[in-house]
Amino acid sequence: MVGRVELALGALLGLALLLGLNNQRQILRAKGEVKRDRKEVELSEARVREVNATAVMNAFEARHAVMIHKTWYMEQFYLVNPDIRSLRSAYAVRNDQEIRLDGNVTLLRTDGSVYEAQKVLYDQKQRVLRSLGPFSAHKGEDYARGTDFVYAVVPKITWAKKIFAHYRLENGGKALRGSGTTKGR
Repeated sequence: MVGRVELALGALLGLALLLGLNNQRQILRAKGEVKRDRKEVELSEARVREVNATAVMNAFEARHAVMIHKTWYMEQFYLVNPDIRSLRSAYAVRNDQEIRLDGNVTLLRTDGSVYEAQKVLYDQKQRVLRSLGPFSAHKGEDYARGTDFVYAVVPKITWAKKIFAHYRLENGGKALRGSGTTKGR
């Protein structure tokens, strides 16, 4: 007859065999995913100049860029465009329709306004920048803080869901306007 110890050892060995087969399946699945997500292009100190259908020249730069399935993943991203002026961030993901910017995003508009946020989406087809979350902006002696700014590039209009404070720096930083939704140039 088979003793309890032998039964327990048999059950333990069976469980180990099942776990091993499950691990083998997970390893094979992971290898398949790695093969599907192969890098198509990898660049260091990348610089790309492109002219789109409306004859607007875009200059993209990145310290490190990888393309996977027609999507660029970039570090230390920098964009120069005559309509925007410049846009930079720590990380960017760019496909045909939009650029997602993360980490210390800085937008320098053609009128000299500077907007800073942590997350921004740039819809390249509609030519609209949207911050996701808080932002700060300044131009000359004006300074503003708020949430979720939207910048329509073509008419050069910016608005925000909420402005927490608007300061004129020449007045010792005293608030000119309180909170509320604002629209301006």
